[in-house]
Order: sequence, then C-alpha cells, then structure tokens
Amino acid sequence: MSRWKSSATTTSRPTTSPTNTGGAVGIINFDYASPGPRLWDLAYLAYRIVPVSTYHADGFTFTEREARLRRLLEVYGSTATPADLLDMIVERLLDLATFSETMAGELGKPELNDHAAFYRKDAEAIVRAR
Repeated sequence: MSRWKSSATTTSRPTTSPTNTGGAVGIINFDYASPGPRLWDLAYLAYRIVPVSTYHADGFTFTEREARLRRLLEVYGSTATPADLLDMIVERLLDLATFSETMAGELGKPELNDHAAFYRKDAEAIVRAR
C-alpha cells in the first residue's frame, strides 16, 4: 500500500482563504487533495502566510515572522515545534520544486521551472538560517 505525500490541500495561501470582518473563515482550492500528515498542509500555509520565504517585500521583520509562525502553530492546535514546522517547510518546498519541474515537462510550461528554482532557493535559505 503506497502512502500519498500531500494532504487536504496543496495551495493554502491568502488568496484561497475567504474572509469576513473577523478574519479567515476557511480554505478553498482542493485541486490536489489527498490524504497525508496535517503538518504537510501547515508547512505550505506557513510558507505563504507567515511568510517564510526569501521575498521580503511584505515588510515583516524576522521577529514578526517568528511570532507569526508560533501563533500559527498555536491557533492550529498543533503540538509541533517551530523547528518541526521549518523542517517540514523545507521538505515541502523541495517536493513542490520536483513536482513543478515534472509538470513543466509534462505540460510544456517551462516557466514552472522558474517556480521550482524559487522553491529550492527558499528551502536552502531556511536551512542556512538555522
């Protein structure tokens, strides 16, 4: 029996989260839904909303990012540590890079290779920063 790598959604980010005046109320976009560990989903969500990337035009400081990461774990009800989540973010980004490269070839969309390079760059930056 094989185990699927990804879980409920692979693209959790602010643009797939409907909101009301109190904040986010859910996540939509389940195009690659499959069973898997909850931390796998949380890793991509953290990558996008904390955010944990090399793109820092969002204005968050390192201290703010660290607090946002801890808060995400807390409100999610996770027993994982920030280090656990960062490890999973790296694994998730490397998997996403490989997937993007595969899809670039299969779909004839070479621009997906650029996405893969960005995911790898971010994964390497997380590893270096730890």
